[in-house]
Amino acid sequence: MMLTNPQHRLRTWGRLHALDLSIVLTVFLACGYFFQGGGWNQNAHFVTTIALVDEGTVYLDTWRGSSGDIANAGEHIVANKAIGTALAAIPAYLVAKLLTWPLTNVGNALILRAYLTTLGTSGLALAMLAWLFFRYAQRTLEPGAATAVALAMALATPLFPSSTMLSSHPLVSLAAFGAFMLLTRQTPLSNRALLAAGVLAALPVTMEYLTGVILLPLGLLALVRMRGSWRLVFMAMGIALVALVPLTYHLLVFGHPLHTGYDAMVNPEFAHAQAQGWHGFTGLSVWRLYQLTFGPNRGYFFLSPLLLAAVPGWVAAIRRPASRRDALAALGVGGLVLGLVASFVHWHSGSATGSRYALLFVTFAVVGVVELWPRYRGYLQVGALWGGFVMLMSVSVTAIPPPPGQSGPVYNVLAWWWGRFWVGDFSVWQQAVAMQHGRPVGTPTLPYAFNLGQLLGLNGLWSLVPLVLTGGLVVVTLRRALMRWSPTPGAAKTMPTRAAVEP
Repeated sequence: MMLTNPQHRLRTWGRLHALDLSIVLTVFLACGYFFQGGGWNQNAHFVTTIALVDEGTVYLDTWRGSSGDIANAGEHIVANKAIGTALAAIPAYLVAKLLTWPLTNVGNALILRAYLTTLGTSGLALAMLAWLFFRYAQRTLEPGAATAVALAMALATPLFPSSTMLSSHPLVSLAAFGAFMLLTRQTPLSNRALLAAGVLAALPVTMEYLTGVILLPLGLLALVRMRGSWRLVFMAMGIALVALVPLTYHLLVFGHPLHTGYDAMVNPEFAHAQAQGWHGFTGLSVWRLYQLTFGPNRGYFFLSPLLLAAVPGWVAAIRRPASRRDALAALGVGGLVLGLVASFVHWHSGSATGSRYALLFVTFAVVGVVELWPRYRGYLQVGALWGGFVMLMSVSVTAIPPPPGQSGPVYNVLAWWWGRFWVGDFSVWQQAVAMQHGRPVGTPTLPYAFNLGQLLGLNGLWSLVPLVLTGGLVVVTLRRALMRWSPTPGAAKTMPTRAAVEP
């Protein structure tokens, strides 16, 4: 059958980008299979988005009971979070409202809106980050290895659980790594690319204030790359443009461009922690650093052994002149974020898989993993498989286990998850996604947290059967996509050119 020109172009584009699409869909569907329900962190973002869209305000007086992450703003209440995540969630929320418009059960509609908003914001951000990382890894690895590392980064580290709730950190990682990708690409940097790099480098600060520290290593990378050229002003313009968003928000809501919600928190425990040292930063603690890395409760290396390769990988990359500049920048971003969180009183970030605050470290740690993958693939694959299983337990049981102090000073979170996972005790955290006057909205019949198998009526471990079956299809799809990169046995696995797919 003769294809029309648009059909032919679409088919050609699909063949050229089959592997890219497979990676994005794999991560997106994995995030969409699980929903963690309500919680103070995600609710603060979600109800702010609701207030912005439905009420035309950032004030949460109507939604005060939804979260403890709130702050005083004169006579009103607002989320104590940076405003960026709530703004970024608006497009997904609008789509969610449209899709749930026919539902008459208000409670069910709100739960599904929270789920779809989460998927279209955090889930989509992680899927796009996986694709971006695949493109980065492809610079030095063959396509199969680049695919494996990208999927491991997305699904075998705490980035995955964080993306099954409305969280700022997948968005932060996507923007920061996008800036890193632009500044490390081989082609010359145009004025437009520098402007985009500045915008992307500054976007994380609109969502998590402490990520402002990454502007130092990324700025130094740009300075070295451009050899001090005056054209760096374009990157500065991008940073300044984005900075106007939080500064304007702070001025309008708190009366001063440098005053934030963390300066006026309602929760007395959080306010006490914030009052220690300088805004809660009391100096680098070796104990906190250990707990963030090897600790049995929030330790990244403990939860995802793949990340252990980060340090030797960074060192190996720094020793090679060709990769030294990029590796130093990645080490700078990851190391500064980890060190800053280890200096913070509330280092564990409350109920979370790993510390949410330091998830940017995870993304840039995998840059070091790329360096070691060709020589230690077998060991790294074992680490990725173990991390993937741990993350599966996390998203199945709950991605927001109790923080240290509620189940012992530093309890073993793997034992906590396993005790529930093997008996199929899933979606244990059932907090409302939004509350008015201290009561859940409507009378929902749906659970607040769920996996899609549970919505189909499957219980316990059986609820993961559709995920396993889908995973099998994903493996087949990825294998077929990879075959397109090497159509004949022994052929080099390179990106097919447009000429190669033209009839």
